[in-house]
Amino acid sequence: MTESSPPQATILVVDDNLANRLLLTSQLESAGYQVWQASHGPAGIEIATQQHPDLILLDVMMPGMSGFEVCAHLKRDRRTAAIPIIIVTTLRDVENRIQGIEAGADEFLSRPYHREELAVRVRSLIQLKRARERLEEERLAQERQEKQRLKETFGRYLGPTLVEEVLSREPGLLARRERRQAVVMFADLRGFTRLVMAVEPDTVIGLLNEYFTCMTEIAYQFQGTVFDLAGDEILVGFNVPFDQPDAPQRAVLTAVTMQRRFNELRQRWFGRLGTAVGLGVGVDQGEVVVGNVGAETRMNFAMVGEAVNTAHRLMEIAEDAQVIISESVYNALSETAARLLRVIPFEAMGEVALKGKTRPQPLYRTAVTRTSSPPAPLPSRERGEIVPSPSEGEGEGEGG
Repeated sequence: MTESSPPQATILVVDDNLANRLLLTSQLESAGYQVWQASHGPAGIEIATQQHPDLILLDVMMPGMSGFEVCAHLKRDRRTAAIPIIIVTTLRDVENRIQGIEAGADEFLSRPYHREELAVRVRSLIQLKRARERLEEERLAQERQEKQRLKETFGRYLGPTLVEEVLSREPGLLARRERRQAVVMFADLRGFTRLVMAVEPDTVIGLLNEYFTCMTEIAYQFQGTVFDLAGDEILVGFNVPFDQPDAPQRAVLTAVTMQRRFNELRQRWFGRLGTAVGLGVGVDQGEVVVGNVGAETRMNFAMVGEAVNTAHRLMEIAEDAQVIISESVYNALSETAARLLRVIPFEAMGEVALKGKTRPQPLYRTAVTRTSSPPAPLPSRERGEIVPSPSEGEGEGEGG
């Protein structure tokens, strides 16, 4: 019995008969187990709750609280429910065994018993308990690994302050496919292609990393979801994948903060490289579809829809330092964020023709003041789009 028993296994003997307790204790201690004793049911419950033994040997016929009652109590308590219980009794009829099974007993040992039988039953139940504990530890380890994997996945899209909250609320959030009303924001660099042609590749990658780090930190600050970083563009969504009633305000504050922070970046870059770079931002809102998109080997949490397309077109026509928003975003701000519009005033651009739209769209813009200007004017885009002139409202100026 000593060779096969787990080391440091502990057993609780609950019996009102002193002779029975001493006999069981002597036999178990000689086999290498640590033994606690209780002379009545309530004392046994207290020891079991505090010490968490590996096994309980329980007499049935005890004054006050029977062994069946003690067994049922221990099995109802989540702190002691996993402890195996052997009922040791002189009762042999079927009715008593059924009563013991209903109370939750794991095994029965009838008096008088053989010492070898006691050894086998004790050893097998302790081994079974240890095996269950190992399986539970493995399950918990797998849960921790899965939570860490989900945390890393969510961390690609959400700020650190939201990851734990989202995981606790809805671990399957990124697995959903659904339609949502979202506010969509695109930001894109101006003049970066010229910079790429003029500097070393390591410098280009370093600048992009600095830019994306700064922009994603701002998106996370306002609890936006970063859906994509591509080329020199960043796509951020609000009210997706979880509800944000003030999504238009969050998007506009994000856009303006990006412009202000980027002003610091562009000055540092100009001081190091002598090349001017700008930033344009577009914001729209509308129905989008969100879900994991891609191939089996590579999936991304994506957002698609007309609002995404329109926000991208607004970004394309935005000049350096400008944030251009659609009429629906402006109206949402007018209704719920009048104070924000006083702090960040938007001017009407009139109706502007956008690619893919059958009719010109009313647009609004604001511009963040640059602390100093580069030596040469920045084009609105390097691809030569026609964009509204800042000074002419609905007029046009040709992008260089």
